[in-house]
Amino acid sequence: MTTSLASRQVEELERTDPQSGAVSDWLGLAGPDALVRTFPQVYHALGRGKRLTIREGGELLSHLATHQVEYRVGSRSIDTLLIGSVATHPAHRGRGLAGRLIAHAADQARDEKIDALVLWSDSPGFFARFGFIPVGTQFVVDVRPTASRPDGDIARAAVVGDLPTILALHSAKPMRVERSLGDLTLLLSARPMETMVLERKGQVVAYACRSKGEDFPGWWHEVGGSDRDVTWLVEMATGASRTPHAKMLLPPYRQCAVLDRDSRPSACLLLALTPGAESEWFVDGLDSI
Repeated sequence: MTTSLASRQVEELERTDPQSGAVSDWLGLAGPDALVRTFPQVYHALGRGKRLTIREGGELLSHLATHQVEYRVGSRSIDTLLIGSVATHPAHRGRGLAGRLIAHAADQARDEKIDALVLWSDSPGFFARFGFIPVGTQFVVDVRPTASRPDGDIARAAVVGDLPTILALHSAKPMRVERSLGDLTLLLSARPMETMVLERKGQVVAYACRSKGEDFPGWWHEVGGSDRDVTWLVEMATGASRTPHAKMLLPPYRQCAVLDRDSRPSACLLLALTPGAESEWFVDGLDSI
C-alpha cells in the first residue's frame, strides 16, 4: 500500500542540497546557482535561512525558504519570519503541498513566539486563504540620469572599507531589518549587483544598490543617506552606467521630491501572529527572499 502525498512529512533541507537546481527551475531562475547569487542570506553556506520541503522517494515535490529577522519601526521591534522561494514540482501542483508548507511554517512561528510572517507575491489571492494581507506602500521612481554633481562629491563603487558606514546609514532608517556587519557582508555578495556610494570630503554620505541576482534586474532597490544625497547618487551613478535609464524603489518615508514618483501598493504580504504586528511595512530589497 502506497502512502498518499497528503501524508508526506515536512522536512528541513540543507541549504547546499543539490536539488536546489530543481527549485531554481520551478521559479524560472537561470542556472542552479541562481538562488545562492540572489538570496545569499538563505542559500549561501554561511546563510542563516531554513528550507522546508516535502519529498517522496527522495524526489523534491515542494519547497519553501524562511529567514528569521528583527524588523524595526521606529523604536518598536517585530520578530519576523521572512518567507520566499515557494515552489512546487509542475507535476504535483494543485495538491495543496505548498499550502502545507506555509501552514507548517506558520505553526512553527507561533510556537517560537514570532510576531509576524512576511512574504512577497504577485498572487495575493492564493496567500489570502492562509491569512496574509497586503501591507505597506512603495514609490516607483523613474531616475533621470545626470553627469553633473555637487562640487567635490564623488560617486564610486563601494569597497570593503565602506561597509561600517553603509551599515550605519542603514541602521538610521525608520523602517528596517536589523543587520550585523556579517549580515551586510553576506547580503552584498549577491551577484550581479552594483553597490555605489557618494563620497564627500573623504566621508561616505549615501549608498545605493542596483540589481540583485535574478531579483530587481536593473532597478535601484535599496538606498541609504539623506534624501538629497540619495538623489544625487542615483542620478550620477545612472548617468555613468552603460544602461542609463533606470527605475528605483523607495520606501514611504522617502521625500526625494526632485524624482518622478508613482505611489503603488507593495507586493509585501503580512500574516500577523501577535497584536501590534500590523504596522507600516517596507523591507529593503537586499533583505527580501
